[in-house]
Order: sequence, then C-alpha cells, then structure tokens
Amino acid sequence: MSGKMMLVDVTKCTACRGCQSACKNWNMLPGNETSFTGNYENPPDLGPSTWTRVAFNEVVEGTTVRWSFAKIQCMHCDDPVCAAVCPYMAISKNAQTGAVTVNRDVCIGCGFCQVFCPYEIPRVNNQNKKVYKCTMCHDRVASGLLPACVQTCPVQALQFGAEDQLFTAAKQRVNFLRRNGYPRAQLYGLWDGKPVGRVIYVLADDPDRYKLLDDPAPKLGSYFVEATLKPLQALAVAGLAAGVFFRAQEDRTPSGDE
Repeated sequence: MSGKMMLVDVTKCTACRGCQSACKNWNMLPGNETSFTGNYENPPDLGPSTWTRVAFNEVVEGTTVRWSFAKIQCMHCDDPVCAAVCPYMAISKNAQTGAVTVNRDVCIGCGFCQVFCPYEIPRVNNQNKKVYKCTMCHDRVASGLLPACVQTCPVQALQFGAEDQLFTAAKQRVNFLRRNGYPRAQLYGLWDGKPVGRVIYVLADDPDRYKLLDDPAPKLGSYFVEATLKPLQALAVAGLAAGVFFRAQEDRTPSGDE
C-alpha cells in the first residue's frame, strides 16, 4: 500500500462537530437552516453545502441509553464507481492526493454518481445542476497540510498520514478494543481485507450502530459500466467537442450588420 489515508476512530469521537464547522469554513460553504427533530444530530443528512457530518445514534442497552457517533463523508474509493458511471467524465481520482473530485465545469448534475455510489455520498444541487461532496481538502493536502477536519479534531479521532502506518495503527486499535470489552470491534471501509479507498474507520460495534451502511457494495456491475456507460461517455465527449467547434465557427462568422 502507498499514499495518504484518513483514519476515523469513532471510539474517540465526542461529537463536538468541529469537523463539520472546519469543513464549512475552509470550503466557504453556507450554513443550513434546520429544525429540531428529537435528536441532537444536525444537519440530518449530507447535502450540496454539507460535505461531512457527525451521525448520532441512540442505542438502548437495558435501562441505559448510549450514544454512538460517527463522521460521515466520502470514502475516496481507489476504484470509484461514481467516476465510472459519469457520462461526462466529470469525476476523477487525483493521482497526487488520492482524492476523488468533481470538475463542476463539466458536471451536468445528471445524478448518476448519487444513485450508484455504494456509500450514498454525492449530492446534486438542484438549483445549479452540479454535484458536491467531500474533496478530502486535496488543495490543502497537495500543499502538505492536513485536511481541515483532521486539523480541527481536538481528541485525535481523525488522523491523516501514510496509508501503511495508519492501517497498521487501525488494526492495533481494533485488537486493543477487543481485549478491553468490545468483542465486536472492527475495521470499516475494507474490501477483501484491504482498504476500499482513502478512508477507514475503527468501530467498537457493528456498522449500523453508527448509521454506516452495513455491507456497502457497488450498485452497478462492471459489465454494465463497460458495455453501456462507456459509449455514453464517448458520445458526451464528442458532443462537447462538436459544440465547441460550432461555437468557434459562429464567433468567426461576420454578422450581417457589419
């Protein structure tokens, strides 16, 4: 393994939501008007202007109610389905940082990425027809800085660094938890025992306790992607090229008033 990775250790999270605020601050995202729904979780879901959030889950154990917290965000998959299904190739994986990013100059807001993402992360802004999601602060990372959420976390529930080191640290943390009263402690964000992307979690219990999808899997077969969507990508690129060409010809044509 190589490259950078983010480790989310939910057993250390205090739900201060500093990560949420840091994300909005760095990316200059507006606040969301919300209302109380009987749970302290706020906002209740990701959105075009909410790229990460802390999920709150109340779990009843006998006569005791316990909270379970988890930061929800893009997993920055190494083989991102969202990029594979985008007909305009507006989504790509940054070779330098490993971040999966959206080129909104090309994106048309078709929503394919939102429908087929196994983690249900991208969100379409219905006003400007563009897709938004976590960028892993690739601009900061490319400059040698930590992602804003990691920089802000006061209890080191979020860590960012070399993939080999963090993956080893995560496995050690799980073993520690299992020896100390959490027999169902586990890693989340793996596929065949290896990280599915640039983000992995340390959990003290099963994923559904943290409002994480229990068994995320690609919602689109590779055959369908290759056989159906790849030709659409080619047509989309051809259409864009044709549009640029004809627009250039129109600009060169003298108007009848001259």
